[in-house]
Amino acid sequence: DAGGTPLAVARLAERIDGIESGRQSVESVLRNAAAVTLTVVVLLGLIAALAAVRPLRAIASAARTIAQGDLGATLSVRTGDEIEEVAHALNAVVAMLRDRLVSSGAEEATMQALLDELPVGVVVFDAARHPVRMNPAARILCGFESGAEAVRATEITSLPGQRAAMERAAEEARGEAVALSL
Repeated sequence: DAGGTPLAVARLAERIDGIESGRQSVESVLRNAAAVTLTVVVLLGLIAALAAVRPLRAIASAARTIAQGDLGATLSVRTGDEIEEVAHALNAVVAMLRDRLVSSGAEEATMQALLDELPVGVVVFDAARHPVRMNPAARILCGFESGAEAVRATEITSLPGQRAAMERAAEEARGEAVALSL
């Protein structure tokens, strides 16, 4: 610059094909890195899914076995996470069911033994008025034949005097003595 007037202009430039070549190289590296990263992510996701699904399938299989009535089934899952906690909870439910069934069976046997000792005829009905228990005295007094006793006991609920008595007993939650004519 000689007193405000430029003496020369310098221009720096690179050929466009060199810039384009560099851009394509960078794009190629980025595409390859993205493809490798995506492949690794998919494989790791697949491995994680398989690791999570295997214990879940074991739990589902055990649940189906339990649903079919096999309360001896136990489940051993070692994942160290919530899935293992679900397996432990399922084992606890099965143990509780087993205990309740044993207890229920003992109570049922006790009830039947007590009914069998009563000198009067007793027929026990459920809420739907179906006979669930009866003692030997009831079989003899009603003349029920073996094998047809459940059907014959169900007929009791349709007898006019019996039906009304059963309805009153259900409403008032107390027993009532009514003569029975079969």
